[in-house]
Order: sequence, then structure tokens, then C-alpha cells
Amino acid sequence: MPSFLQSRFSPLKYPHYRKYYFVQLISLVGTWSHDLARAWLILSLAEKSVALGGVLLTTAIPAMIFLIPGGTLVDRSNPKRTLIVTKTLLGLSALLLAYLTEFSHITYLQLLFFAFFEGLVGAFDFPALQTVASRLLPKEELQQVIALNATNFHMSRALGPLVAGLLLAWHGPSVVFFLDAISFFILAIALSFINMHLNLDSKDEKKQDSLLSWNSLLSGSQYILKNKDILYRVLQFFLSVSLLYPLSSAIFRAFFKIKFELSAEIFGYVFSASAFGALVGAVILTVAKPRNPMNVLKAVIPLLFGLHLLLIKIENIQFLYPIMFISGIFTFLIFATVNMSLQIKVMETFRGRIGSVIGLGWLAIGPMLSFPIGWFADHVGFETSVISISLTFLVGSAVLAYLNQRITDHK
Repeated sequence: MPSFLQSRFSPLKYPHYRKYYFVQLISLVGTWSHDLARAWLILSLAEKSVALGGVLLTTAIPAMIFLIPGGTLVDRSNPKRTLIVTKTLLGLSALLLAYLTEFSHITYLQLLFFAFFEGLVGAFDFPALQTVASRLLPKEELQQVIALNATNFHMSRALGPLVAGLLLAWHGPSVVFFLDAISFFILAIALSFINMHLNLDSKDEKKQDSLLSWNSLLSGSQYILKNKDILYRVLQFFLSVSLLYPLSSAIFRAFFKIKFELSAEIFGYVFSASAFGALVGAVILTVAKPRNPMNVLKAVIPLLFGLHLLLIKIENIQFLYPIMFISGIFTFLIFATVNMSLQIKVMETFRGRIGSVIGLGWLAIGPMLSFPIGWFADHVGFETSVISISLTFLVGSAVLAYLNQRITDHK
């Protein structure tokens, strides 16, 4: 392998990380299959964006309450042990959902119950997941670990909807949920055989006298507020997840299913297109290894705005695939560059708490806002809602970048 590529994929030379990487890929394929199968099930019960938003909101409530304490717990305990417990619980939840879907008449209320449980477990799972990967190899490999993890995440995000679409067409959502449960159990078992580096200074370890002290929570908040570079990235991340998450997870799913009368299989193919785009974006980011990842946003955010305007005007489904593909590249680059910048700049002793902040966006804020934004789309129309949300994101990002530049210039 050429030395250029070796440096980009160097984390894979570490056996424990390599094992984690490929087992995590299997589990994530199950998770993304589950996500699309559940969306199909919800839209089969009620063809409204607000129905998807209601389930996402229910996931967000426990995540909002427990994510910050969860991140603090991860910083001050064994994240691998936490991850084994959370993956086992999520596997049991998916197994029960598969049983009820196959042998009973699943209701919307039951789906809300499962969503609440997943949000509760996810509040501890997400920061542990963020921390474990960074402790499987030396700190100098961190930037490439983040890029490779993103490649893994979006490779599974591309494969998951494809698998879900085929399985939905063949049997139905129950088999998707069953395979997701199996993938969680495989990951939990594999984690028990993986060794980690703590990457903590001894003086930091001595400070860990309380797992969930208020001082720990307060210090995490103060760290973000006092570090303006970190604060800018956190605000940009929250803006992105608050608007782009509901757009892709609620509005586009309902809009395209209703407009094109998509079957289960085609539904999977359409959203695999954006996921394959995200995978290409992950490969680009891994190979390019940008010195300042945040500069990518200056080009990508305006281009994504233009693509969203194209998406709502498409009448032929054949044109939908390439535009969803390109949209997936740009959406990935926005989230990945912000996340990469955060992970590179954060101190190791605050990594779990920063992980919980990222989780707060993905598991709480984005899902929570999917409900009112889904309601907004159902009442004002899909096209109006897409234009409004995309324009707000474009302007908001420009304002944040301008303010950050002013602060930088005055240093």
C-alpha cells in the first residue's frame, strides 16, 4: 500500500481497533436497518411527518435529561463496561420489538414506549461510544480514527437502508428488528475481548472521586463557555442538527413516500442514495485529511441549500437518486467536519462530556425538534417548510462564522 494511503488508514494496523471497527460496522448496519424499518412502520400507520416526529420526540425526552450525566459517568468510569451493558439492553429491546411486530398487532403507543427506552439507554451509550474508539490506540492517531469511524458509520448508513428495503419487501419489519438485536449482541461480546488505553493523566485519575458530582457537570459547561473555538463548533453543531436532522429524518421521508407513492423496497433505495453519498464524503475526508476541517463549511453549506431547492422540484424519481447522493455528501461533510474539529481540540478529560454534548444533539435536540417541524411541514406544505428550514440554516451558519471570525480577529 502506498505510504500516502498507509498514513490515512494507519489506525487499522492496531488489532484491537481493527476488530472493533469491523464488528461495529455489522452492528451499525443493523441499527440503520432498524431506523428505516421503524420509519416505514410508522408511515404505514399514519402517513404524516408529525407521526415520525412524535416517535423521535419520545426518544429525545430521556436523552435530554440523562445525556450530560451519562457523559460525566463515562469520563469517570470504564466506558467499555458501560458500552457492553447498553448494547445488551438495546439488543433485548430490539428482540422484544421483533416479537411484538411478528406475533402481535404493533401499535403507535408501543412504538413510543420502545422509543423512550432507546433514548434512555442511548443517553449512556452515545458518550461511551465516542470515548471507547479514542482509547483503543495512541492519541496521535485521533484525527484519522475520527475520519475512519465516520467512514464506518456512513458505510453502514448506506448498507442499512438497502438491507431494510429488501427485508421489508421479503418479510416485513420484524425480521429487520430481529437482525438488529443479533448485531447488538455480537458487538457486546466482541467488546469484552478488546483492551483499551485509558489516555488519562494520573493527576486526572486522582480527581475522579465522584462519578456524578455537580462540580463535574459544571466544569464541563465552563470548559465549553470559556473556550471560544469549542463554543463556536458546539453552536454550529447544534444549529446543524436542529434543522438538518428533522429535514432528513421526518420531512423528506414523508414527502418522498407520499409524492412518489414509494414501495418499501424503493423507499430503502432512495434513502440509501443519500447514505452512499455520505460514505463517499467520509472517504473524501479520510483521504484529504484537511488541516482546518471547519473551512469545508464555507463551500458546502451554500451548495447544500441549492440542492434542497432542487429536491423539492423533482418530478421524476430517476433524478431523485443522484441529487440525494450529492446531498448526502454535503450533509455528511457538515457534520463530520464540526465533529472532527471538536474531537481534535477537546482535552481528554472532557471527552466524554463533549461526547454527551454531541449525543444531546443527535439523540435529543434533533429528534425533539422533528415533532414541531414535522407538524409545521404538514400544515404549511413540504416545499415551504424545506425552503424555510434550508434558508434559516444558511443564514444562521453565516452569522455564527462571522461572529467567530470577529472574536478571532480581536485575540
